[in-house]
Amino acid sequence: SSTGVLEQLLSRAFSSGSWAVACD
Repeated sequence: SSTGVLEQLLSRAFSSGSWAVACD
């Protein structure tokens, strides 16, 4: 998508299971 950075953060959040990273 156009928001590659955001998708990377979401991907990391899913991988680590840490929603705090996505919500931060």
